[in-house]
Amino acid sequence: MKTIDTCGLSCPQPLMLTKQAIAANYSEMEILVDSQSRCQSVEELLKEGGYDVKIKQNSESFSLIATK
Repeated sequence: MKTIDTCGLSCPQPLMLTKQAIAANYSEMEILVDSQSRCQSVEELLKEGGYDVKIKQNSESFSLIATK
């Protein structure tokens, strides 16, 4: 599984890294984000890319598990 940690990055970097991962066509990936709004944006992007998404909220971040 490919893990992408976007915590601490400013927009639009989390979305750009997610787009690169979608283009690489990983079958499974985990994307870490540090805000609710970024979580929603990344989730939408992953779903548009054909991924099923599960979200886990940690103490200070969100983990989006994407599978195809």
